[in-house]
Amino acid sequence: ELLENIHKEEFLIKPTEDILKTVNYSHGHVCRQFKKYLKMPLKTYILKVKLAYSCNILTSTNKTLEEITEKLNFSTVSNYILLF
Repeated sequence: ELLENIHKEEFLIKPTEDILKTVNYSHGHVCRQFKKYLKMPLKTYILKVKLAYSCNILTSTNKTLEEITEKLNFSTVSNYILLF
C-alpha cells in the first residue's frame, strides 16, 4: 500500500512524514522494512520517485523550476538542482 501511495501525485507533493501517516506502523518500522526489502532507505526511494515525476512535469508542462520545487516540497531550487 505504501509503495502504491508513494507513486501517486497527491502523495508526492506531501512531506515524507505525511506519506507515512497512511500506514499503521511506526516510522522506524517502515524504514527498517523498506531498507530490508528494497535495499535502500525510504527517503532515497521517495526522492528518486519525486525526481522521476519532476522529469515528467519538466517535459510535459511549462512549469518553472520554482513551481516544481514548491510543488514537490524541495527546500530550494538550488537544492532541487543539486539532487537532480
